[in-house]
Amino acid sequence: MVNAQAILKRLSRYFVYGGEATVDKLGRVSVTGHVTLKGARAWTKLPCSFLKVDGFFVCSDNLLETLEGAPEHVGQSFRCWNNKLQNLNHAPKYVGEDYVCGANPLATLVGVPEAIGGDFDCMYCNLTSLQGGPKIVQGGFWCSNNKLPSLDYCPTEVYGVFHCENNLLTSLEHAPQTVTTEFAAARNKLQSLKGLPPRLDKLTVNYNSHLPLLRALGTKHIDWWGGVPITVREIFDKYAGQGKRAMFDCQKELEDAGFGENARW
Repeated sequence: MVNAQAILKRLSRYFVYGGEATVDKLGRVSVTGHVTLKGARAWTKLPCSFLKVDGFFVCSDNLLETLEGAPEHVGQSFRCWNNKLQNLNHAPKYVGEDYVCGANPLATLVGVPEAIGGDFDCMYCNLTSLQGGPKIVQGGFWCSNNKLPSLDYCPTEVYGVFHCENNLLTSLEHAPQTVTTEFAAARNKLQSLKGLPPRLDKLTVNYNSHLPLLRALGTKHIDWWGGVPITVREIFDKYAGQGKRAMFDCQKELEDAGFGENARW
């Protein structure tokens, strides 16, 4: 038989929480407010099991090796940043706002909901694939500082920034075609911009004299990370945001200035 009072006592001892807490017949806790795990760098597993948390649920900066006991439903943000997680088994099935699982040695993103209500952050995980990740992200998407050779399994829609810097990408194929603000792809090994969304507010990319650049003409502003020849910058400032209708004029100016390899689609 479940001892609800003992479970609530344990909750109060090991978590900071707000609002009303109740216990179901399986001993799982539901909380109407926020929940934060106490004792940073102390836990390898959660000391209580949860069903639902209406606010945010934070278990970051610990030694968690499993998410067993995490709530199935988190109304606001779920944060398990900087633990020892190798997978996201037992992670919430619903997250209303941000989902932050970065700085873990994850082998896979399997277990993440298909839709995220806010930002999604899986940076610094040494990921070699985004398989299992979300398909629709209502905020920004950060997968920088991993070991991704491609953008396979990316979300189809990102309603914020998209950051894939410092990976092993040679092209942008399979990137989301809806990115409402910035697309940051610097510090990769790009040989092509194929896959770049056709319309962007901002693109951040390394300049390379061999990199075809005409696909970037749908971008209103290009931030050339690490430097760019002044002539190339001036030409793209002139035609940025004009898309394919500016392609031939931009191409001619690049070729005339001696940047023929950049003057390719």
